[in-house]
Formats: sequence, C-alpha cells, structure tokens
Amino acid sequence: MVGGWRAGRPPLRRFPWELPWQASRPRQDRRSYNREVLVQRHFARSHLSAVSLCLLVLGCVSATPTVYSPAPMRGVRSWDIGFAYESGASAETRDTSGLRETTIVHGGQAIRDLQLRDDVFFILRDKYHVPVTKTGAATDGAIRMVAVHYTFGGFMSLDVRFEDRQGRVLARLQIRNSDRNCCFKNDDKFATYAADKIAELLASIVTK
Repeated sequence: MVGGWRAGRPPLRRFPWELPWQASRPRQDRRSYNREVLVQRHFARSHLSAVSLCLLVLGCVSATPTVYSPAPMRGVRSWDIGFAYESGASAETRDTSGLRETTIVHGGQAIRDLQLRDDVFFILRDKYHVPVTKTGAATDGAIRMVAVHYTFGGFMSLDVRFEDRQGRVLARLQIRNSDRNCCFKNDDKFATYAADKIAELLASIVTK
C-alpha cells in the first residue's frame, strides 16, 4: 500500500461523498472532516431555507382587517356588495375639424372589476351563506370595494369597506396582492382569497 492506494486501486470509501484522497486520511481525521462537512451542509441548507422563507413572507398576499364599530356590524342582517365609486357612462364631444364633431363615450366599471365583484358575491352567497345582494336593494349594510390594478395586468390591491345604511364605515379590510411570480394570484384566485377574508372578518364579528 503506497500513499493510501492498494495495488493501483483507490482506497475504500466509508462515505459516498468522500473523494479518494479524502478516504486515504487517517480514520480519526476522516471522522472530523466528515463531521465538519455535515455541519457546513446543514448550516447552508438552514440559511437558504431562512432566506427563502423571509422572501416569501415579505412578498406574499396579505389581508389587514380593521374593525371600528363591531356592535353595529352584528346587527346587519343583509349586505349589498358593490363599488365605493360608481362610474356611470359619460359622453364628451370634441370638435376635430371645425365641420364635424366626434362623441367619445367613457364607460363605467372595468370588466375585470365587475367580474371580481360577481365572483366575490357568489362565493359569499353559495359557500359561506352570507345574505348578500348586488342589486342595490335596501339592506342593513353595504360592502364597498376599491380595486387597484398592476400596469402589467392583475390586481394590485383591494380596499373593502363595510358600511351601515348611513354610509358610516364600520370596518375596513385591506388586501394586497403579491408582486412576485411565486406568490402572485391571478384574477380568479385573488377573488377567492378576497371572498374568504371578507367571510372570515364577518364571522369573527359574529362570534365576538
């Protein structure tokens, strides 16, 4: 046996990650080295997991509820869901050539916002059995939403306000979407998340 090699063959490895020159070390040195390698690998994996978890927490979807008047909310028997700012159609007339006029019609709510409202409405009604309407009928309370979009598409945030008949804000729910691809919720998932959080807030008021 010359230099740790036997008859031209590499020494036997006690661990699969050992290289031949590592296996030729004395047994005590090899044990210390292997323990050191295992500690370093464990530390590297733990550090990577901590960094990944931190990035996910900082970039995840979040919902922040604030309740101002819980007692009046318990007395609400039905909710009307809609938008805080209702946009009606309006017409603007411009004189383009001095001889003819062009009428430009500005529409109401965006299709994406209307779909969000409908999705939230049906989830609240069918899944959580919340007495809710979207017809504008007289109800005890109102759920009013303000949606903000990303420039690349998708919802950035949703501000949900719970109001009484007089328009006083009883509670508020601020929902923010993620800007990271790993956590970003598309329109369907964002609507489901918003409806779940609205139902969660309403249930917490009732049980208090």
